[in-house]
Amino acid sequence: MIIKDVTVIDGAGRQPFVATVTTSGERIAAIRPHGGGDCRPVEGGRDREPVDSGGRGPIGDGGGESIDGRGRFLVPGLVDAHNHLGLELGDEEAQMLESDALVALRAAHRARRNLSTGITTMRTMGEKNGVDYAYRRAIEEGDIPGPRVQVSGPAIVRTGGHGYYLGCQVDGPVEVRRAVRRNLSQGVEWIKMIVTGGGSTKSSSPSVTEFTAEEVQAGIDEASAHGVPVAVHAHGGKGVDFSLEAGVTSIEHGFFLSRAQLERMAGSGVWLVSTLGFLLIERAAGEEKRPAWYLERLARMKESALAMTIAARETGVKIAVGQDCEHGRLADEMRCLEMAGFSRLEAIAAATSRGALLMGLDGEVGIIEVGKRADFVLLKDNPLEDWSAFEGAVTVVKGGQRC
Repeated sequence: MIIKDVTVIDGAGRQPFVATVTTSGERIAAIRPHGGGDCRPVEGGRDREPVDSGGRGPIGDGGGESIDGRGRFLVPGLVDAHNHLGLELGDEEAQMLESDALVALRAAHRARRNLSTGITTMRTMGEKNGVDYAYRRAIEEGDIPGPRVQVSGPAIVRTGGHGYYLGCQVDGPVEVRRAVRRNLSQGVEWIKMIVTGGGSTKSSSPSVTEFTAEEVQAGIDEASAHGVPVAVHAHGGKGVDFSLEAGVTSIEHGFFLSRAQLERMAGSGVWLVSTLGFLLIERAAGEEKRPAWYLERLARMKESALAMTIAARETGVKIAVGQDCEHGRLADEMRCLEMAGFSRLEAIAAATSRGALLMGLDGEVGIIEVGKRADFVLLKDNPLEDWSAFEGAVTVVKGGQRC
């Protein structure tokens, strides 16, 4: 595939540049900016310099598909760092009362929908009865279209706690370790623990801690012993402190994080995965699907969420983004970061290269760079001027193949 004279927004934060991009198989083979030479990374991965093509031959050899990119914009395949393909906004508990088969079929539909909007990589953070194991395999084997996914298996929750309807309910350090081992046996890339309440479970509260320090430590220790990182659902309070003390990799949501907690996260390199879109972007669609008590709770959460994200930027916390239970709307997450003071280039990086770094895939995806996987989205309009540009994707490419 050869995309000629396209404006490249590389995902690493560099200013856009016009180039011809060539793929070979699943990889980006060459990036030739106007002026000649290939574009390869120099130390740090952010700056680039034109260099010789290394004997790969002239652009255009091989008879591949040629695309006129003039007036169009090329961005890396988007990385959604927190999603639940088995869910959508609304009454989550009611959705999880459906059969596993129906949940899986709906997840397959959403996987395709997300891919069609440019999301080529995704981290899913808990599904009912291991439905994620099934759709991960189906995507990998080409049975259904979708982003490449990393999965956590059923979230580990306390009995009756937030998300109990899609998780493995446990009590005490021994049961926590057993649940972690059970998920590890399925080859998960992440362990997900829910250590505070949340917005979508009526019987919980986002400000209440749902696991003890010993339980959190047991889960993180068990996962770490096998080299698997841990993501925790936590909005604030002692549950966050327990998680940071135990060595967590990422805090999910975090709407009530204190500045002291954010400073500690920045100092220890703990990630914040921001999921603000459903909370801050005003949309009438979907409101009727949410129970009244849920809407009232979200209103309270909204008051602190944006201020927290502004403080996260000020303190230097590493940030990636996810849609949570939304699908095909990752641009909303970028828009929310802009509301919190991030530049558009920074927001795009959070949804591409930063998400890839969190997932340990920074050597593979999230950036338009020679040698990386050919995952990218060709847009008609400039996303640095209008976030709705992502709604008009011309071409989505995953691993060198049109989707």
